[in-house]
Amino acid sequence: MFRCVYYNMRRWGAGVLVIGMSVVLLAGCAGKGKSPAAVTKKQPPKPEKTALKAEFRKAQITWADAKGHPVLEARFKEAVASTDSESARVELLGVKASLFQNGKSASTLSAERIVADSRNKEIKASGSVKITSGDGSSAQCERAVWKSSENKLLGSGGVKLTKGNITIMAESFEADTGLSHVRFYQGKAEVR
Repeated sequence: MFRCVYYNMRRWGAGVLVIGMSVVLLAGCAGKGKSPAAVTKKQPPKPEKTALKAEFRKAQITWADAKGHPVLEARFKEAVASTDSESARVELLGVKASLFQNGKSASTLSAERIVADSRNKEIKASGSVKITSGDGSSAQCERAVWKSSENKLLGSGGVKLTKGNITIMAESFEADTGLSHVRFYQGKAEVR
């Protein structure tokens, strides 16, 4: 009986050995493909952070709201634009821009530098800022912030607003985009 079991184990072991060798040989002949374990273990894709940076010279940029109405149209000497998956940011140098209110041009803004930020829906202007409304009113200052979604202009630094024969000097001001409603802070008026 011992011989019979031993003989059957040898036969059975030889059979396992033959099957095992066949698998190894067939796997070797199949090429250098991925193993079944590697194919089934897919790594989840890593989220891509989309980013873009571009530089422009002597061009025009248009910024529109979600409905496609213009918010800003600007001509500039130089610009650097960047975007990621959440917002877009544009820095413009030597700028003259039209600011829109309800899809209609409300005023023009010129400045040495403007930074537009789509996430915050605002434009920050600096360096010899001048804002002129459709009725001819004008405001000059060193810095201004335009919050397009709030229809609000904030100016500071040597503010000078002229409307007709009235000139108002102030430290800062708050106004609507068309300069029709203006509030001054630490100011004085002069009538000519």
